[in-house]
Amino acid sequence: MHSNKKYFLLWCFFLMPLLLMAFQNCGARGFNGDASTIDWASVYGWDPMFPPDHTIVFVGRTSSFTFYQDLVLNVQFSVSPLDKLQSVTISINGVAQTTLKPEQLSSLNLDFSSLQGTVDVDALATFNDGKFARNRITLELPLNGETAKSDNNCFSSSDYDSCIFYKNPIAQKGAPFSPAISAGTDLSLYQIYGVKLRNLASSTALRNDTFNISVSTGTQANKTQSVDGNSWKLSYANDQAKHFNAQVMAYYWLNQMDEVFTYKMGVFYPHNKSIPIDAYNSSIDNNAYWDGTGILMGFTTIDRSGKSEVALGADVYMHEMGHANLAIASPSTMNFDSNTHTTDQSGNLLCKTAVGCMGAIHEGQADFHAAIMFPENPRIGEHFFNNLDGLPYRNVLANDSVSAAKAYYDNNGEIHGLGSVYASILWMLYTHPQMLKIDFQKMFAEHLTLLTASSTFTTTKGIFLAIDTAKYGGKYQKIITQVYAAKGL
Repeated sequence: MHSNKKYFLLWCFFLMPLLLMAFQNCGARGFNGDASTIDWASVYGWDPMFPPDHTIVFVGRTSSFTFYQDLVLNVQFSVSPLDKLQSVTISINGVAQTTLKPEQLSSLNLDFSSLQGTVDVDALATFNDGKFARNRITLELPLNGETAKSDNNCFSSSDYDSCIFYKNPIAQKGAPFSPAISAGTDLSLYQIYGVKLRNLASSTALRNDTFNISVSTGTQANKTQSVDGNSWKLSYANDQAKHFNAQVMAYYWLNQMDEVFTYKMGVFYPHNKSIPIDAYNSSIDNNAYWDGTGILMGFTTIDRSGKSEVALGADVYMHEMGHANLAIASPSTMNFDSNTHTTDQSGNLLCKTAVGCMGAIHEGQADFHAAIMFPENPRIGEHFFNNLDGLPYRNVLANDSVSAAKAYYDNNGEIHGLGSVYASILWMLYTHPQMLKIDFQKMFAEHLTLLTASSTFTTTKGIFLAIDTAKYGGKYQKIITQVYAAKGL
């Protein structure tokens, strides 16, 4: 353990694992997110009732997470073999909505006006040879009337309270910056994500009952500092000293996290806990952390061509709030068991074996928190490293084939590197084609309360199996067992 009790330092989060393994080399939301790389058929074998030559595809839609703000979705399908098709049944979040005959497949309008949050749309094709095919798209529908979007006219529009970045400036641009961003860089082409700031407890301060945003270095943000003196808009080019935008980014995205987790999972454990957020502290070098009571954000100079606030990267404080969510759900998880943990000569926390430890679980589930918030692009650290990959080995889209044993060997048991295994387990469960995401969201939230200082990857398997039995009658037992088996657990 670190003697200063700040277990989740971003220095470890980003840099230490790079010494242990080789570093490998979205603007507006739309239907072009990254699809899952998991080839479930090759991992588990084909179900003979669902042969690979029987297919149904959502035309023009990927199987990845898609942010969708319209109330009606027009769906079309491509089916093979079409001459054997008998019918297609459409289900939304596991509930059958309609069954179509082949002649009805040319176009279908699905009405989502009564829904919000995560929606799984499943198509089950039945063929007259007794075989089936299935496919799914997952939509992320707006919560609470959310209207955030990229708009080149954001600063001149009265539709938005502020103009910030979607996830981080790199994700907004879709490319690194050269040179890297420094405080005061002109980002006017990319500071176009228009948002409403909801749930503010004050019209002049970025706080509510869950978060209190401030800065140790700079000026406490208020509307009088804005471009018009009456909004939360300020060009980053004029923000060299105030760090106004770092504070607005922190408030908007953390409030989003509170709303999303509360709605999807039924609970966000930091809710109404008045968590202090220090959006910029110039004494924190290439670092950010949850210290047991709040989040402190420093600056990044990993790309030595620039220096900017870590808080421009929403993915980083989603990760840190993941630590907070677990720590509040189960306080004992902050006290690591010496039977499962050790340290190296530099004081870095390690798991003793490949079955993991609470430190690795803490890191992995924190990564999953960020992935939940940005499922179409769950990479972590793009802004921190000024590249599109962030930390490649922490990318849940690419780790399905990495076993716990390999991750342990590659990282010498270091908790952030080994934690990528747990993030991958959670992502594989969440995105499994037979797992309803609304079910796993509830399972994930409950499992946080059941983790302890001595938890390992294998004990978390038992936790999920038990929750599944109690809440869902055991319908996900096979999936849970298969995913852990794919990791050698």
